[in-house]
Amino acid sequence: MVIFMGLVSLAMALFVPPAFFVECPFYDDWSLVPIVNKVLEGTVRVQDYWALHNESRLFFPNLILSHWAAWTSWDMRIVPWAHMALLGAAAWMLSRLKFKKKSFKEIVTSKELWVVLIFVFSLRTLQTIVWPIHIAVLMATCPTIIGICLVSRNPESILRWVVAGSLAVFSSFSFASGVFFWFAVIPVFWAVRKHRLFWHILAGWLLTAGLVIAIYFYHYERPALHPQVISFLRFPWRTVYFFCVYLGSIFSSFLLSDQAVAGLGLLGVALAGRYFFTLLTTDKREDPKYLGLASVLIYVLFTACTTSVSRAAFGIPTALSERYVTHTCFFWATLGLILLESRSKVQQAMLIALLFVACTSSIFQSLVLASWRTGLEDQVRLYKQEPMNMKEIRKLYLYPDVIEQSVMILKNKKLSLFNPALAPKETGE
Repeated sequence: MVIFMGLVSLAMALFVPPAFFVECPFYDDWSLVPIVNKVLEGTVRVQDYWALHNESRLFFPNLILSHWAAWTSWDMRIVPWAHMALLGAAAWMLSRLKFKKKSFKEIVTSKELWVVLIFVFSLRTLQTIVWPIHIAVLMATCPTIIGICLVSRNPESILRWVVAGSLAVFSSFSFASGVFFWFAVIPVFWAVRKHRLFWHILAGWLLTAGLVIAIYFYHYERPALHPQVISFLRFPWRTVYFFCVYLGSIFSSFLLSDQAVAGLGLLGVALAGRYFFTLLTTDKREDPKYLGLASVLIYVLFTACTTSVSRAAFGIPTALSERYVTHTCFFWATLGLILLESRSKVQQAMLIALLFVACTSSIFQSLVLASWRTGLEDQVRLYKQEPMNMKEIRKLYLYPDVIEQSVMILKNKKLSLFNPALAPKETGE
């Protein structure tokens, strides 16, 4: 049954999003247009890649996506496949964390791999699959998962720590949550505390982390339209509720109320807390693979806490945002591996139920893709009007003048929807 649900989830993730992809910038994608224009004109500077996007330094996503867009006339059809490759690599490494030595065939047919795939390839992560700029979330999360698993499999390898450190730098300057990599991996150091170079490894890691964080916050400015960080103190229960909904967001569908989703998030907190307690009170704390699982949980919990503090004022729909499911899918994949190892029939039944709800939510998500595609095709028609209907654009975006300027750049440079080879057929052009 687990393998069947895994095959369903994998098939939908591989074939559904590419089929509904529309070649048109959407929301945060528009922030790339000025950078792509500068790349084409040869005037781009490091500061353009480095500029803050909300709280994040999207240096590597801006660098990669802008040059790809300039080279291909903004052909982003490869993006869903790039997203799948990142998710697949992270899912493979996480499932491999459970094994020391097993053949490829044994791993492919193992329940561990399919449990991870059901959660990781959920269509609830739709935004990060079909919106090019949201690959930034994956470029922070997936290298973090890969890096944690890499050092957890052999924490005494200096080379693995060097590679993990490189991945941490890449994650930190891809999306804000990547910074938590540096702290989340700390439990794994317990496994090498007796290594002759332990203090050298720890010192090198902490010094590099300090340097990266200092660079990250150099000339940092809080987004003007965002609430003060301490505003959560005025409404603490709202923040807690947001936190629970955030963690349960992978299960969200029109069949479940927000309260039910929050309840599942609270269940996740309880399961994680139980695992941490078990780790601290048993010999499992000496096994780096169990420490690695704890590090993944800590990473997601750090991300959930900071997002809740900074976004709770925006309301529960923000907690259910598909871009954040990218984090929580790895949280539940890790809990799934933990439950799978349990001999308790109750916990085994709980795992099957969670997998079923996650798979069902993914199926329901696929049902809204047709209307989502229709909405984007309507936007394509709107942008191609002469003159553009600014009244309609104001209904979609907070800064319509910026969108108008970006549309003119795309039109003049024949990029994206204004490139005859890429223009969506549905526009009737």
